[in-house]
Amino acid sequence: MNHINLPEGYLESKTLNLQKSKNTLIINSISVAVLIAIILIARIFISFEGVSKQFVVKFSITLCGFLVYIILHELTHGAFFEIFGGKQAKYGTTLFYAFAKSEIYYDKRCYTVVALAPIIVWSSVLVCINVIVPLDWFWVVFSIQAFNLASCVGDIFVLIWIKELPKESLLLDNGTIIKSYNKTC
Repeated sequence: MNHINLPEGYLESKTLNLQKSKNTLIINSISVAVLIAIILIARIFISFEGVSKQFVVKFSITLCGFLVYIILHELTHGAFFEIFGGKQAKYGTTLFYAFAKSEIYYDKRCYTVVALAPIIVWSSVLVCINVIVPLDWFWVVFSIQAFNLASCVGDIFVLIWIKELPKESLLLDNGTIIKSYNKTC
């Protein structure tokens, strides 16, 4: 059950600050490692043939795809925040990442769906696109797919953090800081 106001009997329990230098460093380092690993593993199975054809165009489209993906990723979080909370999400950026935030207190189940939504939705969409594009465009779409998976490292980091919280915990996500609230009685 999600709530507009913190229910009686709940108190703030834990806080995850995603802007703390240690958390930011961990998340960004793992994201870069995931991106590189995915591309290197794919390179074993699929050649770079066709990449050099129209390289500047394909590279430019890939970079634009990354920017569009960041927007779509956060809009997906925001859509699910709204689906489960009934209130429109807000959006923002920091030096290191973009975010969606909500003023609703979400239960763990709903928050988990909100956190996983971009990886599930956009992995499915991008795999379908990659299957239908010509082989010489494979790496453009696949690079965006790899960026998708690497971008979800922060979401997975948060899910690992909330996994240890009690089942009845409520979560408030302001985009850079996530607070958990637990029943006191």
